[in-house]
Amino acid sequence: MHHGTSGSGKLKGESFKQVTRSSSKAKMVSGFITLALLCTTILGCSNNANNNAAGSGSSPDASAEGANKYDGVKLTHISMSGSNRPEAYKEFAKAFKEETGAEVEIIDAPWDQLHDKIINDIISQSGSYDVMDVDSGWDGEMASQFELLDPYIEKNKMDMSDLLPIFAKAVGVSSITSGKRYGLPVTGSGIALFYNKEILEKLNLQPPATWDDLLAMLPKLKEGGVTPFTSAGVNIQLPKMFYAAYAPQGKPLFDKDFNPLFNGPEGIEAINRLKTLYSYAPKGYLSMDNPDANVPFMNGEAAIQIAWPLFILKELDDPNKSKIVGKWGVTVAPGPGNIAPWYTAISKLSKNKDAAFEWMQFIQSSENAKKLMLDYNNYSVWNSIWSDEEVKSKVPAAEVVKEANNASFFPTFFQHPKGIEWFSNSGGFLSAAIFGQTTPEAALKQMEDDWNKLKANSKIPEGLIYEELSAE
Repeated sequence: MHHGTSGSGKLKGESFKQVTRSSSKAKMVSGFITLALLCTTILGCSNNANNNAAGSGSSPDASAEGANKYDGVKLTHISMSGSNRPEAYKEFAKAFKEETGAEVEIIDAPWDQLHDKIINDIISQSGSYDVMDVDSGWDGEMASQFELLDPYIEKNKMDMSDLLPIFAKAVGVSSITSGKRYGLPVTGSGIALFYNKEILEKLNLQPPATWDDLLAMLPKLKEGGVTPFTSAGVNIQLPKMFYAAYAPQGKPLFDKDFNPLFNGPEGIEAINRLKTLYSYAPKGYLSMDNPDANVPFMNGEAAIQIAWPLFILKELDDPNKSKIVGKWGVTVAPGPGNIAPWYTAISKLSKNKDAAFEWMQFIQSSENAKKLMLDYNNYSVWNSIWSDEEVKSKVPAAEVVKEANNASFFPTFFQHPKGIEWFSNSGGFLSAAIFGQTTPEAALKQMEDDWNKLKANSKIPEGLIYEELSAE
């Protein structure tokens, strides 16, 4: 999840997040939804102009009914403010109405409010939304209330083979559903490492490929008179950095039964890596979110930045915002840690599920998937879009972003009902250790105790096992 705001204001709230909920609010919402979801278990669109498109396919009866197919049908799709997707969907909805007759109302809310609106709709069984944009970090709280999509995929001949492997394996699917799909991936990315080419060349340094490389170059950068490193340091951004520092050591965070494994030498090493790394960050880094962390790098003051690509790539070559136009490089971050994916889903309460699926498929036609990437800055989940020559020429560092996606993993604790609450709580424990207010050992014990307490007060969904799903 890459939550937060972008410097341009276009990507506020995007999913491992910048917007935080209070602990009491998270626990209250989690309690309500656990009660609601324990009563339910997971059960078991065509764009005719783009039959060879990513995610396309002809609906069996679309040509027969044409533009009148869904006359009188109204769909409501809730998305995330600031992600640019609501604006894209509004554009696509006009063409969808012309092709099918269905009207699609697009509403949006910031990340935390979007979460709560979907949760409240599930608890009240209101059925206010037919289609929802869902952060994969919310799976454990709400995925059981989404319609399984495999019958619709088959009926509408939607080609899923074009999905990037990480999205095919980890997004909108779960061991709870025996691999059956409840969501269509729509966007996501892993973290990347950005560097100032002029600074590194002047000091005869190479972009770091490992944590050892990165930590070894920091004192040399400081001696060179520059700020060595910048990155968002607010609590909600720290777990992603912990996973990036922990993952290369080869030990999973949990065993398959969700018993913690991180409270040991590997966890201590990961926190110590972060303590060293952030000791070279600008003053006040613990209050810096994504746009704040971008500033020293784009001003040419910081040599290295680790960030979600969505929050910075488009701005680096904008002379109105950046002083390092043409002077920066990007590579896969050491780790690199978890991917932050989003998907679209259909509410089980929708009265228009066929139309809702065809709308989701319409969004993912090659024409619209390409527009989402080029015009609305949402990285595609489809191989064919990344291979498109226009995309490769217009999207900065397209190959690196794709490589970062494929190198990342999705930890399935997010599919546990208490996963997102533990994730949010962990940021505070990690912050205290990185800032020196507590020891790495104490922070890891707090993380372990917090998880065990949350797990004891909840039920692991039948069939769910802990995995770190990746493209491999």
